[in-house]
Amino acid sequence: MASEAKQRLSCLPYLNILFLIGKHKLESSGLPRGCLLYKTLQAQMLDMLDIEGLYPLYNRVEQYLEEFPEERSTLQIDGPYNEAFYEKLLDLSNEDDGTVAFALTKVQQYRIAMTAKDCSIMIALSPCLQDECSEQRPVVLASKSRFTFSVSVLDLDLKPYESIPHQYKLDGKIVNYYLKNVQAKDDPVMSSLFKESEDCTLVLHKV
Repeated sequence: MASEAKQRLSCLPYLNILFLIGKHKLESSGLPRGCLLYKTLQAQMLDMLDIEGLYPLYNRVEQYLEEFPEERSTLQIDGPYNEAFYEKLLDLSNEDDGTVAFALTKVQQYRIAMTAKDCSIMIALSPCLQDECSEQRPVVLASKSRFTFSVSVLDLDLKPYESIPHQYKLDGKIVNYYLKNVQAKDDPVMSSLFKESEDCTLVLHKV
């Protein structure tokens, strides 16, 4: 039954291709090798660069597209996201050779990682009697109970290419807000205000 469930999961075309890319060693993750969560984690770890490291590579691709706009379809910026598209992303090297190909690979890997981090995994269990359980559906045995189950992965639409500048600006706002708070705490006047707010106690009085 377990092999049958595995076959059902492999029928998800997006994940089946996407998981070919993950080459990270996750022995310490505690997840069984080859399971859905293990493969999802592999895909999530494709963003080997943070948004600050990725943004210059995004700009490199953008500059190339400004000079050669007709290449947008050739580079598959907007799809189709087929097997040929994912095969181009098998290179996990972080050595920047200054090419558009390297920059585009990292940008697309980042999009895949963000998609995997935002997807939803739904598991449905349904109790069944031994006579009612279909041989074509996987079954989980729990003490004296039997359950049929199905697994679905949702929200697998690839994150938009155009969302990268937004992510970069959002990251900058978060960093600036943090730095302002740190600087405010270093200021004697503002520091006392922070201390008062941290040490405040809520007192409830009877009415």
